[in-house]
Amino acid sequence: MILCLDIGNTQIFGGVFEQDKLRLRFRRNSRTGASSDEIGVFLRSVLRENDIDPREVKQISLCTVVPEVLHSVRNACMKYFNLNPFVLQAGVKTGLTISIFTLRARAQSKLTKYLREWICPFTIV
Repeated sequence: MILCLDIGNTQIFGGVFEQDKLRLRFRRNSRTGASSDEIGVFLRSVLRENDIDPREVKQISLCTVVPEVLHSVRNACMKYFNLNPFVLQAGVKTGLTISIFTLRARAQSKLTKYLREWICPFTIV
């Protein structure tokens, strides 16, 4: 199973995929200052409450527009799942060619939409 996290300014949207099937969607407030323990306990709890054994998660993928939260989320993944998450961020080699020749705001909007469809069907804030 793959745990996907989309960390925005106000919400963390998450989902769990088993092969190509979305098994679970959830969200949480993404306030800055949350510890890795708070995030890790939340993630494991939401999985267990939805009849998913956290030990079945074999990969974690995340993207964020809130750099302050990245450290805590990454540490939560390592501490509570024993997994180093894949972090989609500027400079990551995905193998995708993205060509956008418009105003910056429009380009960011199109890129966000593209990434949303490519990685996981969650709203990127």
